[in-house]
Amino acid sequence: MHTTILSSNLQVNPDHVIASTIGPNAFAGDFLVVPSYCEGFKQIGSPRYDSKQINVGTITNENFVGFSELTYTGKLRTDPCKELYCPKCGARLHGNGVSYVRLKHITYGSTYQTLEVEVKRYRCSSEHCEYSCTEKIPFQVGGHRITVAAYHEIYRLLETKGSKTSLKALSFETGVDAKIIRAIDKQRLYDKYTENGEGKKLLPPRRQARILGVDEFLLHSLDRSDKFATFIMDMETGEVLWVAHSKTKEAIREFARYVGTEWLKGVEALACDMNADFYEALREFNPNIKQVFDHFHLVKNLNDKVITPTRIAIKDEMEKKADEKGLKAITGSKYLLTSSRRRLKERDNIAENWKDEDAKEHLFNGVQKKAPKGGRTERYQELLHLNEDLFVIDMLKDYLDEAYKCYSKGAMNAVILAAIDICEASANTHIQWFGKMLMNHLDGITNFGEFRLTSGKVEGTVRKIKFIRALGFGYPDDDYFFLKIIDGTRKNPRKNP
Repeated sequence: MHTTILSSNLQVNPDHVIASTIGPNAFAGDFLVVPSYCEGFKQIGSPRYDSKQINVGTITNENFVGFSELTYTGKLRTDPCKELYCPKCGARLHGNGVSYVRLKHITYGSTYQTLEVEVKRYRCSSEHCEYSCTEKIPFQVGGHRITVAAYHEIYRLLETKGSKTSLKALSFETGVDAKIIRAIDKQRLYDKYTENGEGKKLLPPRRQARILGVDEFLLHSLDRSDKFATFIMDMETGEVLWVAHSKTKEAIREFARYVGTEWLKGVEALACDMNADFYEALREFNPNIKQVFDHFHLVKNLNDKVITPTRIAIKDEMEKKADEKGLKAITGSKYLLTSSRRRLKERDNIAENWKDEDAKEHLFNGVQKKAPKGGRTERYQELLHLNEDLFVIDMLKDYLDEAYKCYSKGAMNAVILAAIDICEASANTHIQWFGKMLMNHLDGITNFGEFRLTSGKVEGTVRKIKFIRALGFGYPDDDYFFLKIIDGTRKNPRKNP
């Protein structure tokens, strides 16, 4: 089974080889004989060349791309002296004609290859027995019309870029139907991540996690009752350990039953959003676990539930008073009020150092002639003098920045308590709510000084989940989708057993 360059006028033994040509006119010259990797296949004659088209678009937006295919006709090598007997009655089996089975084979360059195998049919010679059978193809993968070599090639592609490309793209690359690739991929994931490859129970985590991260994501459209799912990940490795339907405590309890109480005792901290359900569910199994909130969650609450309603209330007040100057200042100020002073200074520096030669021609936007607007810091200062509540909010932003620069829980606790005092002294109900929120989550906030955790990996995993779902154009099979998520976050995936 060596690869050999042969002239078309030479006589060769075609057993175990495929004569692959370069194009439809290549039969007049030389052709290449390569191993078929199909034990027992005997090629008959030269391959048939076909030029076809495949739709790589959608049903409504078709996009046909041409491709070439080589079809090799052959039969199975069998022992002519071997007699076959009926497994039911023991009588001899007689020939009952032949059938042709088409099997997708590995691609040769950019050319698809198909084997057209002649198989013999048999029936029992006994008049009282109706047994019949067909000759088995040793190099066919059970349940699929592909060769073993094609299966291994598809498996390799799924291992290397299974979560980075779509099944449709792999189908176009290999010439194998996407449904077959999906079935192979699902079984591959079962073999890697479930016990005995049965898809009924996940294998235990590969390591003891010290810090967990948890978040929910939209699973289905809003008209479905099970529209949300929850994932739990190892914050140190970035691997997703568990995915479950719903975003309730029960999803966490299922995870606890999966890993066991002893494993959960080794977990020290949980990084999550301000929802306490996940934390309370884990504390049922490990009372010593600590909750950690990062800067992002506090700033988001400050922006959405304090700054935005306060800005709207001030604008309404200016309209009632017919204060044109104040109304002009507060209108369009959302970006200024929700940005940090550092960000505003950076934008002002860009505007200050702008030169006319900095204007560049862009491919789609034309010529950028206008310099960016400056004076953001000055306008922000004017807003602070416009209303006392905005000045208090600015102080809270400074306190939060200072708190998350602390490297101890005690120092962070002192800064947050000072911010709570400011909130309690304010007459603004939204600011008062923020102070109560800080007090109710004080322990989780100050734990940041000990663990220095951020939600970056968690939010990044959410985006990766959205990417995997987009590649699959949605997954009606949730088990398959969840295994794709787990596999897509593994940096060192397990080898196929």
